Parts: sequence; C-alpha cells; structure tokens
Amino acid sequence: NTCPKYPFPHIPNWKKQPIAQTTSATNIAVQFNRKQIGSWFPPGIRRHAVKSSALNVALFAAAAGNKRNRAAFQFELLLEHGRYTMAFNGIRDLESEKQLWSGHCRVSRAWLGVNVTTDKVLHFDLILMDAKGNDIWVHIPPVLQDHFKRLLQEQQVYNIKNFELHTTQLKYRPIANTYIMSFSRKTTVEHVPDVPAIPAFKFSFLKASEMASKLNDVVILSDVVGQVVQHSDAIKTTNLARKTIRKELQLKLIEGDVVKVIIWGRVVAEFDKLIKPGDNEQVILVVTAVSVKPFLGELCFNSSGSTVLYPNLDIPEVKAFTTRNVQPQQPVFVELPPPPFIRNITLSELLELQLDPDNEECVYAVECKVVGIKPFWCYMGCPTCVLKPIERHGEYYCVKCNKPTPTRDAKYRIQLDVESNSVPATFIIFEYEAKRFFGVSGNDLFNRTGQNNEVPPPDLLQIVGDTKLFHVKFKINLYSDSQADFTVLKILEPTEQSPASVLHKDASCSSITSGVESSQTSSQHSIPNPAHQEADKGVSVDITPDNKLKRKMHPE
Repeated sequence: NTCPKYPFPHIPNWKKQPIAQTTSATNIAVQFNRKQIGSWFPPGIRRHAVKSSALNVALFAAAAGNKRNRAAFQFELLLEHGRYTMAFNGIRDLESEKQLWSGHCRVSRAWLGVNVTTDKVLHFDLILMDAKGNDIWVHIPPVLQDHFKRLLQEQQVYNIKNFELHTTQLKYRPIANTYIMSFSRKTTVEHVPDVPAIPAFKFSFLKASEMASKLNDVVILSDVVGQVVQHSDAIKTTNLARKTIRKELQLKLIEGDVVKVIIWGRVVAEFDKLIKPGDNEQVILVVTAVSVKPFLGELCFNSSGSTVLYPNLDIPEVKAFTTRNVQPQQPVFVELPPPPFIRNITLSELLELQLDPDNEECVYAVECKVVGIKPFWCYMGCPTCVLKPIERHGEYYCVKCNKPTPTRDAKYRIQLDVESNSVPATFIIFEYEAKRFFGVSGNDLFNRTGQNNEVPPPDLLQIVGDTKLFHVKFKINLYSDSQADFTVLKILEPTEQSPASVLHKDASCSSITSGVESSQTSSQHSIPNPAHQEADKGVSVDITPDNKLKRKMHPE
C-alpha cells in the first residue's frame, strides 16, 4: 500500500543499478503477478523490462518519501519471455495459468500415453506428488519425451522449474485434479535427495459395489487392486478395424468380490513381463486408470491409454491382502477356456439345426442377402443398461438398475429379412452391433427422424440389397412359435474373416450383466415387444408365466 507507482526516483542512478542496495533492516519478499510488476516500470522501459530474458530486478521504495521511516521492499523475479518463475509450497497452490512455476515433487507414476484405437504415442505422462499428498497429471510432448525419460525416474524427487499449468480440456483424467502440467524446452529438472515426507503413491480404488455408479464414466478414471486369481492367454481381436490383443484378468478384491479386468494392447505386454503363467507367487495387482464398461455380458474394468500395472506394492491396501485375503494353498493362475470356433454354415443348414440348449453357445457364420427391414426398428430403453423399463406407480422403473428412470433412450432392435438360395429367415440386430455398423446410436437416429420408430429410416435401409456375412447365434424361444431367435453378433463383408476371439465368452461370468435381449420374431406388421429384455449383449431377461424374472447367460 505504501509503494508509489514509480519508486525509482528515490534511487540515485537507478537505471545503472541491476540490484538496488539498502541499509534498511527490513527486507520483505513480496510476490506480485505480471500485470502488477509491469505497471511499476516507467512507460519507456516497461516493455523492455517485462520482455527481457533472465533479467534480475530488485526494487525498493520509500514510504511516503519519509527517509527516517523508509521501509525497503525487495522484489526479486526472473523474467523470461514475458513470464516469471514462482515457487510453490504444494500442488494445490498451482492455480494460475500461463505462468512458469518451480518446486519439489516426486515422480509417482510414469508411462507413455497412447491412443488406444491406433496405438500411437501421444505424450509421455507423469503423476507428480507433493509433501501434502496432492497429485497432478503431467503432459510431455513426444518431441521431448526421450529427453525427459533420461532425466526422470519413478519414485525419485526432483526440483522442477519452468513448467506451465493449464486447465485440462481432455475427455478423461487419470486423477481428479482439474489442472494439468506441461513441460517445454525451458523446463529444467534437478534430482534432489529423497524426501521421505513426499508420499510414493496415491490411488482411487473402486469397490465392486460402486461399479454400477461409474458405468461409462471416463471423466475421472478409477483404480482397482486385487489378488490375481485367473487370467487368459492374449487374445487377438479387431477393434474399429484395427488388430489388437486383449487379456482377461480376474481379481479378488479385499471385500471378497471377484471382478473381471480387460486389458488391451501395450498393457497386455506389460502384464506378460510382470507375471508369467505357471508362477506360484501370490500377486496383488494394482491396475490404474480404468473405466467401467459392459463387456460380453458383465460389468468389467477396462484399461485405458493411461493404465499402469503395479504388482505387490508396499502400500497399506496391498498389505491388507497379505493378512486377510490371500490363500497360498490355492493356485493363482488358471487359464481361461479358449474362445469357441465360428462354424461356417448355409442358411438352410442353420434353419435345419436341431435346436439344443447346449448349442446356444455356438456361433455360426452365414452369408445372406438382406431383402428388407420390418417395421418398428427400435424400442425405448434405460439410458444406462438398455433394459426396457417397466411402468410402476406412474413412473418408469429399471429392474436392472433398481431405480426410476426419468428419461428413456431409443435402442436398436432391427429385424432384418434375409435370404439365401430362396430360403428366408429373420435376423435381429441390437444396439451394440447396429451402432457399430451404421455409425450412429439408436437414440440419435430416433431423434433425427422425428421420433418415428415405425418406418425404418434411410440410414438403415442402405443395407437392403447387400450381401453380408453375419455372425449369429440362436436362442431357443419357449414363448414364441418361431422356436428360436437369431441374434446378429457381427456384420462383415463376405470376404472378411473376424477372429473368433471377439466372440469369446468366459464360462465364469459374474452376475453383474448387461446384455442381448431375449427377442421374439414378429410378423411383417407386428410390433416387437422387447419389454423386460436387456439389450446389447450378454444376458436375456424373460418374463416367465409366473411373472418372475428368468435370467439366461449367453455370449455375444
């Protein structure tokens, strides 16, 4: 408050003094933002002073010009290209953007951030921790990743200078902090002796009971820790026309629940390096940055481009397993059964098959021509689990989610009329595969076409007249004259071959499911009734004559 606008006249020959000297016993270090500092320079040198590189300036002023009560204010700042370095005491102090900061942090995690669709490396990522247990996500561009990978190691403490802070604009975050750091060529790191006060790790572990609340929520990713009780071989599959691999893990959580974790691409290779089949060592695995998604009929944890695996970490959550959950006499690794083979078959052979419930797990590849689409191509389902809600006390209620559903979304249930060698049949496509094939969700198409589900829109009619290779399975329908429904799992061009692994169904599925509807084949002008039937993939829910829900498991 006592600093005049231009304190410099009080200093003899102030233009020639890089550092001002004062005999005052009072030195007060004060930090100001760039706008305030710039306003103190005379207009003639303001731009030069603010834009100068590595310019050290010390300023002091007299309080009201009284030499007796002169109080010296010393400001020291490093100006680099219009920015200055500010020290911070903790990550939570980092709240101003477009500044250069410096401080001590521990590298808690480090990984290569990749695009899970293309496997392209997007950036080198870090999670930094401070002494207060706060963490922040760091982006390092690919052009600088080799440089900083040589300088930075996990669990080491560094004094990091000249990094920038931004509000994250990405669709997902591995941690809850809304800010993200970025390193540049001006960023410097200096290794310092270990600081025990800075924690090594910080995780956000999710329980099995909380999975439904995080379904398809990828804004803030979660972590999971559990004992590895099963894992499959690496399974080759195709994701968005790109070949990749996946592995299915089963983790036993501290609460005793067994959950499935699906890891993809580079995370599979990382798992194979850490854990080898046949090892007898008990492994408590921490899997970071996972989302919850439905996969082959059940809610599973799904790895992301930021997922890192940590076996047997020295943290309290892992130590709790060693004292409460681990049973050394049980085998740790049990290979999951191999995926079923896809049997090539003609349409007439498919219709002549002896319908046996034991064969409902089989998948058949049938080449057919699409000759038409029946009316009523969608139904109104729960936005979360795609089950059709029931009406209860004047409101819609989802049996699966066990809660009211204020809104409902349109979900695909497309009945295709197909034929091969003059043999007709009806195949049914549900939301998951229809959305993949047509490139638009059922709800978006429903709203675009004026909310008319009776007449198939042109987006769907484009398949009429085409010959496709359909991967289908049949489901015996005890409540329809059609005897069986044929559900389409995948639509391919006749020359394509889809790996059977994408149709793999683990025999030990949990009861947490979200799946393929139990459908009833309708006549040309009948309205399909997917009531009380789950859409997409994995589970059928039928209403039996005694009005009890009957749940059936079947693969996608």
